[in-house]
Amino acid sequence: MTVAGFRVALWVLPWRLVSRAPRLSRRRDDQVIDDTRRAVQAAARFVPAATCLTQALALRALLARRGRPSTLTLGVRHPARSVEAHAWLEADGRIVLGDPGTTPFARLHPPAPAAASPDNPARKA
Repeated sequence: MTVAGFRVALWVLPWRLVSRAPRLSRRRDDQVIDDTRRAVQAAARFVPAATCLTQALALRALLARRGRPSTLTLGVRHPARSVEAHAWLEADGRIVLGDPGTTPFARLHPPAPAAASPDNPARKA
């Protein structure tokens, strides 16, 4: 139901509402990320237009219910006169859903940390 719910939400609600981080529960379990990811991927096969963004939002909400924080990442790249966008989810320092592969995406959300520079002295490595 979560995958289908986010698919509908992406169609009808503004991004600021859909993208809100869900509240975390206190429950912890090392296997919960992999089990929940597999459940989302299985459910997505039966939901029309269950894109990478739909699946990442659903998994983020389900992990939060189980006390596991995660980061939704949006990226874009420009191969051969086109634009490709992708969403993936990171948790415990690794990509847990939607691995973008070896061709890099420029991060849009959250933005990549700015490097220290003479123009930006507040951002020091």
